[in-house]
Amino acid sequence: MALTESLDLADVPQMNEDALATTPNSQTLAGDPSGQVAVERRSHARYRLSTPITIRTLEGGTAPAITMEIGERGLSALIGTDFRVGDKLELEPIGGGKAEAIVRRSAGRLYAFEFLNLSPEQLQMIRDRCKTLPLYNGKIIGV
Repeated sequence: MALTESLDLADVPQMNEDALATTPNSQTLAGDPSGQVAVERRSHARYRLSTPITIRTLEGGTAPAITMEIGERGLSALIGTDFRVGDKLELEPIGGGKAEAIVRRSAGRLYAFEFLNLSPEQLQMIRDRCKTLPLYNGKIIGV
């Protein structure tokens, strides 16, 4: 199809809401009166959480941050300091203590971290906290 041709939606396979609702990682967005269903690419759901944390570099420097969301495998946070994808850092407090993490993505000042080596107790604390939080819809800000 040439870029100038228009796309006929009749040619595009459609998924109805029932099909989306039965998708293994589909979830109704919290607070959405339409009951809109979002299909999550990740293996674990993400939950809205806005709380201050401290980020420490391996060299001992610190930077304040505000989390945007959290899940069992990681979190995203707004940070005023530059980090690179692949940087290993320490985040605190995470699951009641310190957590080693690696920068997986960045978009401006928004960074995505993957947790490394969480203790079983920390993981359980994160799971318990997530049960009390609304689902995060990153599509709103394109994350």
